[in-house]
Amino acid sequence: MKNALVTSTGPVHITSCFMGLEADVASTEAFEWILTKPNKMVDASSAIGRLIDDVMCHDEEQERGHVATGLDCYMKQHGVSKQEAIVELYKMIENAWMDINEEMLKPTAISMKLLIRVLKLSRILDVVYKYVDGYTHPEIIKDHVISLFEDPIPINKHNNKDIKGSSRENGHGMQHPKVRAVINADYQIP
Repeated sequence: MKNALVTSTGPVHITSCFMGLEADVASTEAFEWILTKPNKMVDASSAIGRLIDDVMCHDEEQERGHVATGLDCYMKQHGVSKQEAIVELYKMIENAWMDINEEMLKPTAISMKLLIRVLKLSRILDVVYKYVDGYTHPEIIKDHVISLFEDPIPINKHNNKDIKGSSRENGHGMQHPKVRAVINADYQIP
């Protein structure tokens, strides 16, 4: 797994996520934190990227004659079938998500803004590789990405004022989800 974390280029991607942040947040210490060993957050994000890529790209990489993937290494090392190895790699991915969740909940000297960037990068990896290799074949996820910009979820901060105290409330001062959806559909933010 040590080699897998290095070849994942996770720290490089995380570094690029810090670009453009305020200097007091993306400080020299923040960039040094990325390279700190052990670094559970960076390692977990890198593991997610490496492992999900290995699972989703395995067949295509075999056809191209690429080097062994993590899936191949696991199958050979443990003498298991491809399906059994996939199950185990997904368990490792799940454990990496637990590590990220744990790190998000612990107090740290690193800004939460930076930790959220690592979390969001990991989420992107999940979306890109969820069902297919969307990195190698971006046309597969093109519509999904476009919808984020063309069909944003409307948010209207004025809705609660319009219905407070009305029969549309559920008795706790909160809107019922179906009422909220209807109201949000009526009031689109330009």
